[in-house]
Amino acid sequence: MMYQGWKVTKWETPLSEISGLLLVGLHREGRELTLEFEAFREQNRPRWKVKFDQCSAFRCIDEAYRIGLWKMLDETSQRCGPTFLTTEPDEFGSWGTEYLHNIEEGLLSYVLCTEDDVVEVLSAKEPEWIEVPSGKGQSPLPMSSNHFYHPEDKDQIEDIANRIRDSNG
Repeated sequence: MMYQGWKVTKWETPLSEISGLLLVGLHREGRELTLEFEAFREQNRPRWKVKFDQCSAFRCIDEAYRIGLWKMLDETSQRCGPTFLTTEPDEFGSWGTEYLHNIEEGLLSYVLCTEDDVVEVLSAKEPEWIEVPSGKGQSPLPMSSNHFYHPEDKDQIEDIANRIRDSNG
């Protein structure tokens, strides 16, 4: 199991208590990585930029491919919000490279989870958080997939379930 032995620590950030986040921007220049997030369920859709001055490595993956992570967090009672730090028994073992072991002293694994993406950043320095103009008025929402929430979207959910049932005979 990829996540066996992972230890998760809550990372207190402006986003750590917000559900319904979207990754709306990612820019890398040299070792600087800037991410932009929007709280699309909040009034006025506030946004923040997160700037890592010294990003040693990062990966961004569709959150649907992190089902094992969500399961592990639930089974070990480590679910602690959308921003957290991780440690692995085999340091950076899930990254599949020995290169990271010696790249920089003091690397930490920062994780930022959204409705569509999980971004993991390796950095020895905590990022800077910058509040930026809101996403209010932007249409449509910058999502890479459709999301439905129960009970608000009950009719759409039932329609999709019926279509899937019908197509499977």
